[in-house]
Amino acid sequence: MTVATGNFPSIGHIQDANKKGGRYFFDPAALRGFRSRIHTAVYGGCVFVTSEQFVFRGQKDPREYRVRVAMADGSIRSVMGKFKTSANAHENAKWLGESLRNGLVSYSPTTYEFTYHSAYGDSPIKDS
Repeated sequence: MTVATGNFPSIGHIQDANKKGGRYFFDPAALRGFRSRIHTAVYGGCVFVTSEQFVFRGQKDPREYRVRVAMADGSIRSVMGKFKTSANAHENAKWLGESLRNGLVSYSPTTYEFTYHSAYGDSPIKDS
């Protein structure tokens, strides 16, 4: 089965697809466990931002932001690593959403990688 990036009008539609697919990314217990926040902006119909904060034995780490991609089957992929600010994560999420829609970035269901295509060649976009 080929999995493509989704085309969702809102974060609510992404949440519904995730739940219907039998997944738990947006499960309230999971969100609490990671102290996750789901940002409501959706870029390119599939890219959004989350933030997480690790707390353990009184130690509270700074909040980190991640760019996520909602796939058509409701699964969620992480891409581009962690960001220290919401603004930086949203800037990258917006670029990725636009690039997926205009063909500058594609997803390979074989390698499970997003690839950036340029005049200088292709390069994978890693979740570092």
